[in-house]
Amino acid sequence: MSRTNVEFDTHCVEIVELSRHAQCISQLSLWQHEQWLAGKRNLSEECCRRDIEGRTAQFEEHLTALPFPVSFIARWGSRPIGSVSLVCYDSDQYANSPESCWLSNLYVSPEHRRHGLGQSLIERVLSYGRQESLEKIMLFTGGLMPYYLSRGWAKVSEACISGKRRHILAYTL
Repeated sequence: MSRTNVEFDTHCVEIVELSRHAQCISQLSLWQHEQWLAGKRNLSEECCRRDIEGRTAQFEEHLTALPFPVSFIARWGSRPIGSVSLVCYDSDQYANSPESCWLSNLYVSPEHRRHGLGQSLIERVLSYGRQESLEKIMLFTGGLMPYYLSRGWAKVSEACISGKRRHILAYTL
């Protein structure tokens, strides 16, 4: 499948809290479903429906549970073209800390990739983390570790997540 990038002015993209555009939740839920489950075989229609409903319910929690979890969307005009979330856990087995916050749900629509939008979404989460006085933000990744390392993230460990080896990275704020 070939990927065609759309020419667009990145200066016309705004990154805002999802709470300002709750009508975008269904699109974000579908993106996350397609990103993480669409490649799995033999998923029933019922399983897909439940997954999307579960993701929708999680994003709805991001509307009122400030400061965490929180999601941001990138909008080009009235269209959502990307998203990212910051979620925190009281106890975290991967970060070996009593509380940790994680960059999650990073997604840029395929036609808008390779224009720096993913980095802009990450920077919005880092800025929010600083605003909320976090010391660090965690993430896990498979094959994108060089991308994150070149942007100031540090590898802290590895873990098996959903049956796959993942690198656990941290960004000190």
